[in-house]
Formats: sequence, structure tokens, C-alpha cells
Amino acid sequence: DIWARLNKEYAPFADITWVAYSGKKIPKEIGKIFSRVIEARDFTINFIKKSLKNKKFPKTSEVEVATRNYFKKLNLDKYFLHRTGHSLGLHI
Repeated sequence: DIWARLNKEYAPFADITWVAYSGKKIPKEIGKIFSRVIEARDFTINFIKKSLKNKKFPKTSEVEVATRNYFKKLNLDKYFLHRTGHSLGLHI
């Protein structure tokens, strides 16, 4: 995990988790799914950027639904076993 925090008294910590494969060659199926996860990450970042561009700070639940719907379109939602993240901003 990599984390950071604004220099404010009640600022939450933000974090991102990275993963790696430790083998000689990434198995085809794992590479395919990892590519889909990268696409979903980019979709989610763009969803947040579009919201902010429209002067709307997205709720965590809105980001969650958008990301889950993206995985559902790929028929990968049954493998999505955790939340996309946690609250955004200083007002939790």
C-alpha cells in the first residue's frame, strides 16, 4: 500500500494498493483479467473526473455503483468481492 494525507487536523488517509506477479510468465487468464481491472480503474477515475468537471463531488456510493456496473457489463461482477474504496474528502 501507498498512502498520503492532507496536512489538516481531521484529514483522512488516502491509499492505493498495488499488485505484482512473481513468476516467469503471467498466465494468459490472469493477464486478461488484470487488463479488465486496469480498464475498470481507468473508467472509475474518469467517472470521478467527469463528476468534478460538472462541479459535483461524487459520493462514495455513486463511485461504487458505477464501478460495479462496469464489472457487470464484463460479466465479472461475481468476482468483485470487496468495496472499491472508502469515503472521499474531509467530510466523512
